[in-house]
Amino acid sequence: MVLCRSRLSFLHRMMQQLMSGDRTAVLFKPGHMVRRSSLIGQVRVLAVALTTNILAGLGCRVFRAGTSLDAYGEVERLAQAELGRTHALYGVRDHDSLEMANRLGITNAALTPDLAFLLPFHSGSHSRNEAGVSFRKRMWLDQQKGEEIRQAIRGLKSDRNLEPVIVQQVQFDEEVSKKLSGDLNVPVVRFDGTEASCQAIFERYERCELVLSNRLHSLLFAWSRGAIPVAVIDAGEDSKIHGLFSQYALQNLVIDVKSTLPVDSRLQQILEAADTY
Repeated sequence: MVLCRSRLSFLHRMMQQLMSGDRTAVLFKPGHMVRRSSLIGQVRVLAVALTTNILAGLGCRVFRAGTSLDAYGEVERLAQAELGRTHALYGVRDHDSLEMANRLGITNAALTPDLAFLLPFHSGSHSRNEAGVSFRKRMWLDQQKGEEIRQAIRGLKSDRNLEPVIVQQVQFDEEVSKKLSGDLNVPVVRFDGTEASCQAIFERYERCELVLSNRLHSLLFAWSRGAIPVAVIDAGEDSKIHGLFSQYALQNLVIDVKSTLPVDSRLQQILEAADTY
């Protein structure tokens, strides 16, 4: 098995494998295949579909697992349908994506759980006196709902004696993590690509009573360490998290930022329900 981290290394390795005559299979990384509204984004999607078609034509078996689909435009619908035709298995991780794949005419689509569910459960022996916070999309923090979210986080400290800590699993979240850290005057725990930083994040989750996030894998990783995963999302737009939480009967742990109910009130409902278990 070979892990390819760039398009160039992937193409180079594939040419070597196919020319050697060995049986070759490709497993594409799991994740959310987001809608691309720009022309460049749509060209990239078509390029992936074309490349996959060529690989399948040369005898390579192509697999995809743990994927979430989006509400695509016409070009992307055509590309996804072509991808489905060339895959030996087109695995999606939630029922909404499976229904979408079926509507696109992808006949070999199957439900394959997110790989995060393979993590062993480990609650640790630490006292749970922290509240994890992990967010993307800074625009929320600059609007009214952003202030509601910050107020709810502050309330965790004043009402439940939980110390907030920012957990940054993705480099892309650097800006929003710095913003939250400054606003709340709390520390940041970052993943920097090393095993030590990865271990530090999982150990921090073991200290958390709950984690507030709109990143799926922050929620699932925290859950694997015994923290309550509270999804703070726009339920109408974030089909990935909303669909997966509904699938596993976790919809009661979702805070919809478009709801008229204030974030802190909804969070209080969730924690009161958790206290009864």
